[in-house]
Amino acid sequence: MNFVNEGIFHRLALPDWILSLYKFGRDTKTAYQELEMIENRLASPGEHNDLFSNLLQAREEEKDSSIALSDSDLMGNIFTLLMAGYETSANTLAITLSFLSVYPEVQEKWYEQIKEHVRTGDLPAYTDIPHFTYGMENIQEIKALMIPKEFARDTQIITFDANGQETPVPVPTGVDILLNVVALHNNPKYWDDPYTFRPERFLGDYNRYAWLPFSACPRACIGRRFAEVEMLAVLALIVQRYEITPAHKPEFVHETEKERQARLTDIGKVSFVIQAQNVGLTLQRRDLEHL
Repeated sequence: MNFVNEGIFHRLALPDWILSLYKFGRDTKTAYQELEMIENRLASPGEHNDLFSNLLQAREEEKDSSIALSDSDLMGNIFTLLMAGYETSANTLAITLSFLSVYPEVQEKWYEQIKEHVRTGDLPAYTDIPHFTYGMENIQEIKALMIPKEFARDTQIITFDANGQETPVPVPTGVDILLNVVALHNNPKYWDDPYTFRPERFLGDYNRYAWLPFSACPRACIGRRFAEVEMLAVLALIVQRYEITPAHKPEFVHETEKERQARLTDIGKVSFVIQAQNVGLTLQRRDLEHL
């Protein structure tokens, strides 16, 4: 999955014979080949008992109907569960914890909200999730990824140059593009001071179509609600029990507070998903009488 994630642009742009010319390309090609397991599973249908086998079995039961899953549908579902359903949430959580470590006032405000709605000694419950509004705003501030799209029909996109002049760009059917959501989320046209970590910006009115980590419209992410609940539950559990601070590493002992903040809030790399940096955090258990 690491090579599938890291090599997605190589895979999209280059044919197999070019990928075979260099090590990273070969590793990427191998990773994608290993992901293509449908035919192997079809040849030995009873040997496994997992989600993929269940999807295959469902396909067999519905093979004569119009809703039967194609090979492409099966691969799409598995890729979504392995990549979109795991990597995105995991990296967003890691980066959010890094930001909380260098913004103690934000972390404390989030902690106070948790204490307000979760009784002492209790675990956060599903019914508490709607009350964790400030935690959701923290997650919303970690907004960086790329969204791949394929044009289903010939169309035309209107772009604008630096002077605001319109330029039409014709796009034929079948063309793949990547929506630069990173640029959208940091566009000062839609966001006041976009590079400052300020979760409160989501308390008021904001352009809903200028915040697209889950895409939008009929093709929006079907796992959005699950991801939001999952991330809020994990964050609430951690912040409820631990105070998060930057780890003291010898190599960074002389860095200034501003340098530390920049290091721990650097998103790192953005490919298909954001990728958290290995920055190092310390979790100090809070006063047990409040738990």
